[in-house]
Amino acid sequence: GVDSDTTYSAGLGLQLAGTRFSADPLYLEDRARAACYDTPAELQAELDSVYAPASHPTPWTTLTGVPAGFADGVDDDTTYGAGSGLSLSGTTFSVVFGSVAGTAAQGNDPRLSDARSPLPGSSSYIQNQSAAAQAASFWVGSSGRIGTDLTVDGQVSAVATWGLNARTQGLLVIPEGPVYDNGAGALTLGGTVIVMNPLAGSWIRVAAGTYTLGSWGYLFVNLPPTSARGTTIAPSVGTWSDADRPYDGRDRFILAQRAGAGSIHLSFNMPQTALRAPRTIFTPDTRAGCPPAATAGDLIAQTVNVPNGGTVHVTGRIISNTSGRRDLQLLVNGVAQVSNLGRTEVVDWLDHVVVWTGWLAPGTHTISIRTPNTTIGFGCGPAWGSITTIVFDR
Repeated sequence: GVDSDTTYSAGLGLQLAGTRFSADPLYLEDRARAACYDTPAELQAELDSVYAPASHPTPWTTLTGVPAGFADGVDDDTTYGAGSGLSLSGTTFSVVFGSVAGTAAQGNDPRLSDARSPLPGSSSYIQNQSAAAQAASFWVGSSGRIGTDLTVDGQVSAVATWGLNARTQGLLVIPEGPVYDNGAGALTLGGTVIVMNPLAGSWIRVAAGTYTLGSWGYLFVNLPPTSARGTTIAPSVGTWSDADRPYDGRDRFILAQRAGAGSIHLSFNMPQTALRAPRTIFTPDTRAGCPPAATAGDLIAQTVNVPNGGTVHVTGRIISNTSGRRDLQLLVNGVAQVSNLGRTEVVDWLDHVVVWTGWLAPGTHTISIRTPNTTIGFGCGPAWGSITTIVFDR
């Protein structure tokens, strides 16, 4: 019941190993290569000519679903417009040529070949170069900075400034009028102030006027180029700050500076503190009577305050109506400074005048006129008795 004596062998495409059959891989690979094409040209060579590529034109009349606008096969309802620099006439676009905005220049337009001034080599043309110097000039109308070195072969005279001269030699300053500190930071230049630079042969005038300096304020002028000689310049007001020294390294001449909220100090050759404008104090005789009843002591008294000290010019005047000798004194803080002695042989009016000029220390003072004659009545109202003091503050 067992087939044990039949023998087998491997046919085409098979392999036999013992009692096991398997496919022959070399045979299968060879058959696959025989059935395939390595290039399109090999395949094309095997195909029939009916498979060759062909064009397939379709008549317009055989198309379906064509939009109405295309039915006649002509694109005649699309509109076009001309943009900037173009014009449209019918179906023709053209470039608009001209010399205004929105136009173009033709190739033969003279503007395209016009060199325009300034021309190279002219006195108004400056070209960046390292070759020979150009015969040209220029003007800078505002401030600027040179990032590296500037080499000057000649003298810089057209832009010569006062700053260096002022710092190396000093300037001559001549006020053409009095200079007053009016108090509260008000400084009056009673006339123009001439500022001269002998080394540069130039000078300017600082305009007269009254200028108000705040706390630590200063009055200054920015000096022009030395070529601007004879110019009158209105001064300006700045403010000093320890953190910001606004006039360092500039052609700026400082005329005066206020010490905080106090006095104003000058920088030129006048008294180093500006004179205050003189002020007048008038005190009339307000006693009743003509003449009033005779009394001892002050007839008229006046209070004068000079914060920084100053010179005063005092005039005391009063009348009396009696005969014989009559004495009058002018006192400052109770100390007699000057006396007047008058006399008439009969009863008559006599005008007494005492005048004194002197220095008062800082502070408040009392100026008075007094008579030692306790039996004589002096005065006849404010029209005939007063003290007038002119104060020249320091």
